[in-house]
Amino acid sequence: MSEETDDMKHNPTSRKTRSLGYVFSSGVFYASHARDFDFKLNEEELIKKALNCGFISECFGTNGKIKYKYNYNQNKKGNI
Repeated sequence: MSEETDDMKHNPTSRKTRSLGYVFSSGVFYASHARDFDFKLNEEELIKKALNCGFISECFGTNGKIKYKYNYNQNKKGNI
Protein backbone atom coordinates (compact mmCIF):
# COMPACT_ATOMS: atom_id res chain seq x y z
CA MET A 1 0.00 0.00 0.00
CA SER A 2 1.44 3.39 -0.91
CA GLU A 3 2.19 5.97 1.75
CA GLU A 4 -0.62 8.26 0.55
CA THR A 5 -3.21 5.48 0.47
CA ASP A 6 -2.20 4.22 3.89
CA ASP A 7 -2.40 7.76 5.28
CA MET A 8 -5.86 8.28 3.78
CA LYS A 9 -7.12 5.01 5.23
CA HIS A 10 -5.94 5.69 8.76
CA ASN A 11 -6.22 9.47 9.02
CA PRO A 12 -8.66 11.02 6.52
CA THR A 13 -8.23 14.50 8.00
CA SER A 14 -4.46 14.66 7.63
CA ARG A 15 -2.91 17.50 5.65
CA LYS A 16 -1.53 15.08 3.07
CA THR A 17 -5.00 13.59 2.53
CA ARG A 18 -6.68 16.97 2.16
CA SER A 19 -4.15 17.97 -0.47
CA LEU A 20 -4.87 14.77 -2.41
CA GLY A 21 -8.64 15.11 -2.01
CA TYR A 22 -10.26 12.60 0.30
CA VAL A 23 -12.54 10.24 -1.66
CA PHE A 24 -15.43 8.54 0.13
CA SER A 25 -18.54 6.44 -0.49
CA SER A 26 -22.11 7.65 -0.11
CA GLY A 27 -22.38 5.55 3.05
CA VAL A 28 -19.43 7.31 4.66
CA PHE A 29 -20.87 10.71 3.70
CA TYR A 30 -24.26 9.76 5.10
CA ALA A 31 -22.76 8.52 8.36
CA SER A 32 -20.88 11.82 8.71
CA HIS A 33 -23.71 14.20 7.80
CA ALA A 34 -27.10 12.56 8.47
CA ARG A 35 -27.24 14.02 11.96
CA ASP A 36 -26.83 17.51 10.47
CA PHE A 37 -30.36 17.04 9.10
CA ASP A 38 -31.75 15.22 12.15
CA PHE A 39 -31.79 12.01 10.08
CA LYS A 40 -34.75 13.33 8.04
CA LEU A 41 -33.06 12.50 4.71
CA ASN A 42 -32.08 9.03 3.58
CA GLU A 43 -28.67 8.33 2.05
CA GLU A 44 -29.76 8.94 -1.54
CA GLU A 45 -31.58 12.20 -0.70
CA LEU A 46 -28.62 13.54 1.24
CA ILE A 47 -26.18 12.76 -1.60
CA LYS A 48 -28.49 14.45 -4.15
CA LYS A 49 -28.78 17.54 -1.95
CA ALA A 50 -25.01 17.75 -1.49
CA LEU A 51 -24.37 17.28 -5.23
CA ASN A 52 -26.99 19.86 -6.23
CA CYS A 53 -25.55 22.59 -4.03
CA GLY A 54 -21.95 21.83 -5.04
CA PHE A 55 -20.81 20.66 -1.60
CA ILE A 56 -19.47 17.39 -3.09
CA SER A 57 -18.80 16.05 -6.57
CA GLU A 58 -18.74 12.58 -8.08
CA CYS A 59 -15.52 10.82 -8.99
CA PHE A 60 -14.47 7.21 -9.45
CA GLY A 61 -12.70 5.10 -6.87
CA THR A 62 -9.95 2.66 -7.71
CA ASN A 63 -12.50 -0.13 -8.14
CA GLY A 64 -14.52 1.87 -10.70
CA LYS A 65 -17.44 2.50 -8.35
CA ILE A 66 -18.83 6.00 -7.93
CA LYS A 67 -17.23 7.84 -5.03
CA TYR A 68 -17.47 11.42 -3.88
CA LYS A 69 -15.14 14.18 -2.75
CA TYR A 70 -15.61 17.54 -1.05
CA ASN A 71 -15.42 20.69 -3.15
CA TYR A 72 -13.30 22.84 -0.86
CA ASN A 73 -13.86 26.59 -1.41
CA GLN A 74 -16.18 25.89 -4.35
CA ASN A 75 -19.60 25.94 -2.70
CA LYS A 76 -21.19 28.49 -5.03
CA LYS A 77 -24.81 28.04 -3.96
CA GLY A 78 -24.30 28.41 -0.22
CA ASN A 79 -24.54 25.88 2.53
CA ILE A 80 -26.00 22.45 2.06
